[in-house]
Amino acid sequence: MTRVLLGFAALFLVALLVVRLVYGGGRPYPELVIQQGSDATRTEIVFEYAEPIGGVAVADGDRVFFTVHSASRPQGNQLLRIEDGIAEPFPDGAAQQDDFVTPLGLALDGNNRLWVLDHGKHGTAPARLMAFDADSGERVNEHSFDAAIAPRGSFLQSLAVTRDGATVYVADTSLFRRKPALIVYDVASGTARRVLEGAMPVTSQGYRIEARGKRMQFFGGLFSVMPGIAGVALDADERWLYLAATSHDGLYRVATEMLGDPAVAPQTLEGSIERYSDKPLSAGVAISDTGDLLITDIENGSVIRVGDDRRPRAFAAPDDLRWPSGIAVSNDGALWYGDSALQDYLFGSPEQVEAGAPYRIYRTRTEPAP
Repeated sequence: MTRVLLGFAALFLVALLVVRLVYGGGRPYPELVIQQGSDATRTEIVFEYAEPIGGVAVADGDRVFFTVHSASRPQGNQLLRIEDGIAEPFPDGAAQQDDFVTPLGLALDGNNRLWVLDHGKHGTAPARLMAFDADSGERVNEHSFDAAIAPRGSFLQSLAVTRDGATVYVADTSLFRRKPALIVYDVASGTARRVLEGAMPVTSQGYRIEARGKRMQFFGGLFSVMPGIAGVALDADERWLYLAATSHDGLYRVATEMLGDPAVAPQTLEGSIERYSDKPLSAGVAISDTGDLLITDIENGSVIRVGDDRRPRAFAAPDDLRWPSGIAVSNDGALWYGDSALQDYLFGSPEQVEAGAPYRIYRTRTEPAP
């Protein structure tokens, strides 16, 4: 009996070691030089909610859609639209339980369609992409990704949609599976391709997150939060798709022409990716109306800007912003972003989520030169 117990103990220790090697560890991110911003900005709180903010999308500068962050395990409404300062379920109350599992990423196309990305509890249920008319709430498109595209352990977190709504680019952060990738979905044919899996620009570099001083390590150090690609954004001409992995020091871009050609070999596609600039550990990326890259800084609770000189510069840093998420630029050029405050409750309890309220949506505008 003693030998059996010793054998089980040895197997348990080996299992812990394997888990620690695969999911734990990590090193701190070195201090990034962020230069002072050259533009005057004004930031305001536009909405407060009792639950953490996930994705954010803004239509016509004032109609705001947002998801409750799936990591908080919401029990009620998950996708909402702000009407006259009140958050109402979108498209309606029934859809919250009947149609959604874990909606998170949001994006609007040029045809007034709201695209909703549902990661299906990290791929344990089918991950789905849905589109709704932003006015009426009518569902106009739906696609379920098969297991080859969104396998168990995937985490389809964010998306970018072409203006005509013909192509959707989806970031699989792969928090648990640890095999991040980019998904290219063709709406007309209803087909999806998984590309760049394991490619350096979309994977973690092993930097562990310390968000506002909270080290994102759990279960005695067995699990460190070191996600892969979490941000995707298209430039104004839709020539380039920008890629930002969370636990990575670089912002990259790849030509959409290359992504749109299934005949391009994986090695050729990966070799065509260009490193654009340095960046902080980030959760999202957007492009301003002037072509600047706007990137969340989750360790310091801020947003930085990268212009033509490709140097990170300060842009917005509200004092009470904990973990910026759901970044989007509205038609009037304002930057919108929410606070998920993930470091306060990840793998925690509903009481921790409640204690962190309110969770805010911010808007930052660039002030005109005097």
